[in-house]
Amino acid sequence: MRRLMAYSMILVITSLTLALSTYGHGGDTDFVHSCVRNANGNVRIIGPNGSCNASETAQDWPTAAAFLALQEKLAEFQSIRDISRDLVIKNNDATPESAIDVAAAEVMLQDATGDARRVVPVVLSVDAEASGANGVDIGISEPDRWYHIWVIFDSASEKAAGLLSLDPEDPVLPLGYDYKARVGAIRTEPDSGNLIRIEQVGHRVMREPKRAILQSSQVFLTPVSIASLIPPTAKQVSGSWDTAQYATSGYGLVAATPQGLSSLAFGYVFSLDGSEGNLNTFGSYQLPLAEPQMLYLTLFNGTVDLYVSGWEF
Repeated sequence: MRRLMAYSMILVITSLTLALSTYGHGGDTDFVHSCVRNANGNVRIIGPNGSCNASETAQDWPTAAAFLALQEKLAEFQSIRDISRDLVIKNNDATPESAIDVAAAEVMLQDATGDARRVVPVVLSVDAEASGANGVDIGISEPDRWYHIWVIFDSASEKAAGLLSLDPEDPVLPLGYDYKARVGAIRTEPDSGNLIRIEQVGHRVMREPKRAILQSSQVFLTPVSIASLIPPTAKQVSGSWDTAQYATSGYGLVAATPQGLSSLAFGYVFSLDGSEGNLNTFGSYQLPLAEPQMLYLTLFNGTVDLYVSGWEF
């Protein structure tokens, strides 16, 4: 919904812009004179005898009120950070253990004051073994850590870069970089320190499936931490289960809360019938997270392998 609202605002801004005539400046003091940057739509005000750069288009506004009204709508739209279009993040083909590639048609960033900047397009490679822009914000990556993926921008040089940071809210920006947007997360392996394999499209992320728990019969819903399998910023988790049953019937439940299916909670029930002999069943789940990095599991008879294979922001 947030992305749809933002795109709707783009259409409103575009229609308002086209409704206003474009004039040469030529010293005319009856209009508010501005230059619109062709690459990203940013607007700057100039005097009546000012001129625009080659990368800009002259735009005059019939009244100051018309310009201010558009600026208010633009500011409202731009207040939403981290919006992106056609975002794809994946391990680098040549060095998948240490680098990721980030690509998007556009990403909306903000500076420390909340002012926004749209970067188009974004094509970056970020090295977990490097420090600074297109690397890690402090030092280099360490094993067994979640690193949040940022797109950053230097407004003076108009240069974009990628950044990995342990901080999901306030990374240490390299000198000169003043805009940022968080676009994803990736983890390093506990032993080798290599990056895990991911592929992200938009806000949905697929990872190599990993076992969360092997659970034998347990009457009560048991908390299962998945903190090593999905980042703290994930709002939804997906995965699968593999159950085994011997000679009797049973059932189980994977849920987002300890209340299971009650109290408007979310969960998936899996059942087994082993009356005709040994039986294995397989299934998948996708759950919104009521608690960060936490699931709940119960099983009546048999065993269950619970796996995590992805998440969504």
